[in-house]
Amino acid sequence: LDQYHSERGDFRVPVPAGTYRVVVTRGPEFSHLAREVTVAAGEEMLFKGTLQRLVDTAGWVSSDYHNHSTQSGDNTCGTPDRLINLAAEHVEFAPTTEHNRLYDWRPWIERLGLADQLQTVKGIE
Repeated sequence: LDQYHSERGDFRVPVPAGTYRVVVTRGPEFSHLAREVTVAAGEEMLFKGTLQRLVDTAGWVSSDYHNHSTQSGDNTCGTPDRLINLAAEHVEFAPTTEHNRLYDWRPWIERLGLADQLQTVKGIE
């Protein structure tokens, strides 16, 4: 409802006039940005900043071994959305673990241009 994930780090979100708390993250290895912003009706606002890497993980790979998308049949997260979420949170390896079917996220990862950030292997749960 109120979370947005981007494979490139940029996006546009139409919102009604009001005051919002904006938090930008990229997983536990990076700093975050948090600001309160007020948007007037019809106004376009630019929220910009740079996240700093706080943890040196050279020689390590961040992984998440249990993820599902709509292919599993038990949630409403589309496959591209799940992969964008993983990349946005700096998960570098996530095996495909859809329920009751051998599936491969690699074609989706390549279509989204995330192959430099996220790797997978075919899998099943």
